[in-house]
Amino acid sequence: MKKLTFHLTNKMKIFFGVVALLACVVGGSYAWFTDSKETTKNFTIGTLKVTNTIQTPADSTDYEPGEEVEMKGAVSNAGRIPSITRIDNVTQVKAIYADDNKTPIAAADRRFVEAPKSVLNYKFGPVSGDYFDNEGAYWFGDSQGQVYLLMDPQTNVDVKINASFSNTMGNQYQGANFKLGEKADSTQVLEGSVKDTFGISLNDLVPLENSTDTMGVQRSSHSANAQKALHHLKELAEK
Repeated sequence: MKKLTFHLTNKMKIFFGVVALLACVVGGSYAWFTDSKETTKNFTIGTLKVTNTIQTPADSTDYEPGEEVEMKGAVSNAGRIPSITRIDNVTQVKAIYADDNKTPIAAADRRFVEAPKSVLNYKFGPVSGDYFDNEGAYWFGDSQGQVYLLMDPQTNVDVKINASFSNTMGNQYQGANFKLGEKADSTQVLEGSVKDTFGISLNDLVPLENSTDTMGVQRSSHSANAQKALHHLKELAEK
């Protein structure tokens, strides 16, 4: 009896090789060395809590050109993150004359409107008059004459507003009724929040300095204190 002999062609060899490979893939599995680690960290969002107790005078009549009205109070940062505050003048006036010629306004048409800043100017600052005597408080100004108070958390500052009536206010304001008002806006010491709240950049802020001491002599420590304030501002902005 003759023996049967099979000869595999190249195509057949390739076919059986593919079948064997598929059998290994489908029927077998690989074990890789692996490792994983999951970590968690608790954190708390900081709080911004700024209050002010500045009192406006109850009597809002009979002011005169050149007169100054002082309003005192305190600004406090009871939160857990630094804050920066600006006080804006929101005084209103109801005039009885339309112009300096004393043209009368009909009684039915008289109403309170925003008082021109040229008529009434606000100056915001510390009660002591010293920009550097309160630890955790830093005073800045901008090119528009606005004043800003930067406070570290848990800082309280006694402040005042000096409201000055212009010497040049004309006859239009004779007999006018004024409502002295202030608006305090506060935000975080961050570039974006300062720009959105006040319309300025942190780079626009310049440390305020005391010009003279009680004897009218320039203090040598002012520049150092101002540099400290500026350094603190930049340090907070970079966090």
